[in-house]
Formats: sequence, structure tokens, C-alpha cells
Amino acid sequence: MSILNPESPASPKPPEHFLLSKVLIVDDDPSVVQAVLLRLREEGFEAKGCTTGAEALSFIDKEKFGIIVIDLRLPDIPGTQLVKLFLEKTRSIKAIIHTGFGSLDRKSVV
Repeated sequence: MSILNPESPASPKPPEHFLLSKVLIVDDDPSVVQAVLLRLREEGFEAKGCTTGAEALSFIDKEKFGIIVIDLRLPDIPGTQLVKLFLEKTRSIKAIIHTGFGSLDRKSVV
């Protein structure tokens, strides 16, 4: 079963017209990064991962991503700020911000 289409069997590669097949995962928990990378790659996505904002920024001029999945609270930069930096370089990038925390402290978000 594919997460792209639950009714069809898993395919080794997303369809050619699927423009968002390159994904960057940024999370301070290496086990989360590895688990998400494994699943995305099984679904045919080209995925890379890292555990700090600085590491993510090292990709910003080297590679183009269609999707970034970013932890809200990283050890070196807020996830929201990292998204803004990526959007300055690539306006068409899609961003997903997630957190493992049960509530949001407004001061840590902005």
C-alpha cells in the first residue's frame, strides 16, 4: 500500500509529474529523522535528513527541495525561522512544521 494512494500497491518511484518528490527532514531527534527517511524512501521519494538548523542551511544553496519537514524546536534555530530562510531562496517550497511538545509557548515559536 502506498501513502500517496492507499488503494494501489507501493511503487518504487513517485509518478514523473509529481514535482514534490525531493524532501528534507530536519529534527533534533536522529531516530525520528531515520524513521521518516526510511518510510519516504520506501515510497520512492528522494529524501535527506539532518538534526540541526545549521546542517539544514548547508543544503540551501546546494540542493533544491520541494518539501521541508521541520521540527518547531531545534537546538540552534527556531523551526519557523528556518522555514523563512528556505522560503527566501525557494518561494515554491512546501513546509511542514511539527513538534513533539503538547503545547506551544508563543515566545519559542516566533
